Amino acid sequence: MWMTCNYGAVLTSYALYRTLERMGKKVSLLDFSYTDRQKDACTVFRKFLTQEKLSIIPMHNLDHAYYMNDHFDTFMVGSDQVWNPGFLGSLFFLDFAKGEKRKIAYGPSMARHDKPSERYLRKISRLLKRFDAISVREQGMVDHLRKHFGCDSTWVMDPVFLHSREQWLKLARPAEGAGNSVVSYILDPTESKRKLLLDISSRLEAPLLNMVDIQKKEINNRELLNLPGTMEEATLNDWLGNISHCKYFITDSYHGVCFALIFNRPFICIDNPLRGSGRFISLLELLHLRDRMLPEHADRIPDGTSLEMNYEAVNQILQAHMEQSGQWLLDALSKKRPEALEHYNRSTEKKLTRKPPTRWQLMKRKGKRLLAKVYHRLVHR
Repeated sequence: MWMTCNYGAVLTSYALYRTLERMGKKVSLLDFSYTDRQKDACTVFRKFLTQEKLSIIPMHNLDHAYYMNDHFDTFMVGSDQVWNPGFLGSLFFLDFAKGEKRKIAYGPSMARHDKPSERYLRKISRLLKRFDAISVREQGMVDHLRKHFGCDSTWVMDPVFLHSREQWLKLARPAEGAGNSVVSYILDPTESKRKLLLDISSRLEAPLLNMVDIQKKEINNRELLNLPGTMEEATLNDWLGNISHCKYFITDSYHGVCFALIFNRPFICIDNPLRGSGRFISLLELLHLRDRMLPEHADRIPDGTSLEMNYEAVNQILQAHMEQSGQWLLDALSKKRPEALEHYNRSTEKKLTRKPPTRWQLMKRKGKRLLAKVYHRLVHR
C-alpha cells in the first residue's frame, strides 16, 4: 500500500514489492496517493513505478479498498509512517480487509510514541488484534504497542534494506560531477542547514549538488535552500545515483540515511523532530553511529568530527539484521494462521470492517455538501 509522493515512500514500496516477488508471491500495489492533493508531484514517481512495470491499482476513493477483498488472499501494510495518527485514520490498519484475509504489518512507524486518546486506543487495539503478524521499524515502537495497545511485535529493518546494494545500483543514474561532489537531500530547508552545507563543502573543497523534496508544489524548497547546484526535479534514478556516487552526503531524511548506509557513503544527518527523531536514533544506535547525527539547528560541523567512515563493522550488523528481517517476513507469509483468526467472530468483524457507503449514505453526503455551499453563499453575500 502506497499513500504519499516522496523518494523514501516510493522506494520503500518498491523494495517490499520486489522482495515479495522474490519470495514467489504475486503482488499488486494499492496506490492511495490518488486520494490526496499531490497529483502533480506524483508524476515523477509514477513514471518510475511504470518504468519498472509494477502492478499498481489506483484507489481513487478510500471506499474502493473494500472491493479488493474479492481479489486478494493477503493484505500487507508496508513501512514508513503509515501508522502516524495524523494520516489516513484506520485505513492503514487494514480496516477494509475482511476477517478471513491474512493481514501482515511489515515495519510501519507511528512517528510519535506518546499515549493516544482513549477513543483511538479502543478502535486501533481491536484492529491490531486482527493481524496475523506485526513488525515495526523502530525499537521504541515494540514497547509502545505492548504498553498502550496490548500488542506484541518484532523490530525489523526498513524494506529498502531487503533489496541488495547491487540491485539498487542497477537503478542508479548519477548526475554529471556527482562523484566529486558533496551531495545533499534536504526535506525541510532552513538557514542553518544552508550554512552547514556550505561549511562541509568548504572543508572538503568540493562543489555542492543538492536535491530537495518535491512533494508539495506550493512549497518551493529549491528557492528556500537558495544554493547553487540544486536540482529542480530529480528522478528516482537521479536520486539513487547521486547518493551512491557522491564524495560525501548530508541529509535530514531518514531514507536518505538508509541509502547512505546501503551504498557505504560517508554522511552526516541532521535531526528532524518535525518528522520524527526516533527513527533516526533507533537505526543509528543499532549501528553505533549516533555521532553521525547533528542537532536540528547545527550550522557547522563540530570540531573533531571525522568526515571519514569505516563501514566494516556497520556492514556486519546490517547484514545480520537484514537476514533476520527477511526471515521474519517469510515466516509471516507461510506460517499457519492463529486459530483465533481462523474462527473470527462475524458480528465483531461487521463492526470493524470499513465498507463502501450505501446509496442513502451517499445521498446524505451530497446533501450536506450542498447545504454547506448554500450556507457559504448566504453568509458571504
